[in-house]
Amino acid sequence: MEKVTYHNRTGQSLSSLVFNVTPAHYQAFRLQRISIASKEIPYKLQGVVLEAALPEPLQTEAQVTVEMVFTLVVPPRQGRFGVGNGIIALGNWYPVLAVFNGDWDRHQYVEIGDAFYTEVADYRVNLWSSEPVAVAHSGTQVSHEGNQWVFHAEKVRDFALAIGKHYQSASQEVDGTIVTSYFLPEHRAGGELALRAAAESLRWFGSTLGRYPYPSLGVAEIYAPTWTGSGQEYPNLVFVASGPYANPGGMGDYLSYLIAHEVGHQWLYGLVGNDQVNDPWLDEALTTHTTLTFFKQDYPTAFPSLWRSRVTDGYEKYRLEKGDRPVNTSIYDYDDELYYFAMVYRRGALFLEELRNSLGDEAYFRLLGDYVKTFSYGIATPQSFFAQAQRQSKVDLRPLFARYFTYPWLKGLSWPASTPSAAATVTVLPALAATKPATGIPTLAATPGERDPAEVILYSMLIGLVLSASLVSFWLLKSPSRGRKRR
Repeated sequence: MEKVTYHNRTGQSLSSLVFNVTPAHYQAFRLQRISIASKEIPYKLQGVVLEAALPEPLQTEAQVTVEMVFTLVVPPRQGRFGVGNGIIALGNWYPVLAVFNGDWDRHQYVEIGDAFYTEVADYRVNLWSSEPVAVAHSGTQVSHEGNQWVFHAEKVRDFALAIGKHYQSASQEVDGTIVTSYFLPEHRAGGELALRAAAESLRWFGSTLGRYPYPSLGVAEIYAPTWTGSGQEYPNLVFVASGPYANPGGMGDYLSYLIAHEVGHQWLYGLVGNDQVNDPWLDEALTTHTTLTFFKQDYPTAFPSLWRSRVTDGYEKYRLEKGDRPVNTSIYDYDDELYYFAMVYRRGALFLEELRNSLGDEAYFRLLGDYVKTFSYGIATPQSFFAQAQRQSKVDLRPLFARYFTYPWLKGLSWPASTPSAAATVTVLPALAATKPATGIPTLAATPGERDPAEVILYSMLIGLVLSASLVSFWLLKSPSRGRKRR
């Protein structure tokens, strides 16, 4: 059962609640009923958009609790949602409340890019398994007895799990965060490189963009022998395809790049959210460019080949074969994921390199730090990024923006935006302080001036996992907010 208690802080009355249910795309979602106060209510599931009609309008500041009963059959497939080679990858696996911005977001799923758009939430997850397994997870492990686990996470955009019958693991502490690599026994060398890449990139991103404010980070090998995506970011957890684990070549190889890229997403997607459907460049291009900057600074001999393979070669190939496209294209503009990567990731990284050269390193990294500080736990937009970039510049950046983007509002950007600040400051995010209330379930103390996590979204899940049938049953309790890959 899934319980959703929604506090309407949208400023308008609502006639329905909308959820995004990615497993429905794979015919894996089986919904039995939705009810309020034990009375069933009508709903419709169109593609991955589940809309539940409320019996009466939900007024501003009012609350409603909706209950759902459903099961999930995890399909035998590779990638971020599927089972294979003794590993169950549970990414984007449960109904998640849609973003409300004047209306509910009702985007449909496609196989290009990351068709996800979510707000931060708090999670309490109870997992039971029919057999002994190892579990890579978002959040922190509160308890583990036999085949039962309790996990807890605060202020994250999603909750993912990778469950393996044969997982081995290795861990390391980095600036107060426990980093754990989960891998198959035959890929120990790859697993050890994964741990090193995650630890080193976590330290670099923390010093560059602001401290990573969570107590754990996991990197999990998953079944994906031919998956184009190769890697996928989730809060506190990275999925990486098994292929690159087989022949690790050290820092600077494809495996280490993939992991550093997904670690970078812990800031650019995880902390700072964006519309990954319509403006995917805002996290993907930024993550691509900052990841390559990590290698440029820490592994300069590896950087030239990485820049060619991850940026210029792929971009030029598709520019010549299929033509140039604006960086601000959406996931719906492509039927070829490699073409999408070329224009959004790679051409986007070329834009950011030009921006860095225009601003200079000091102002560019000040921009990134201020961007993360300003929009952590919220949702950023292209307008906000461009405005912050312009404030760091002594010249009008609109001609640079116009070479890469076709947003109609670009011409309306003001110049000068404001005087750039003189001090080069990267604000370090405060760590979320772990506390333990009388219930014994750890919580995270809100920092001054922030919303208390209880005012955001709370998901409480009870999961029964029957490995022999690849059947996963979910019961979910949720209380929402004040109203919001081969790389």
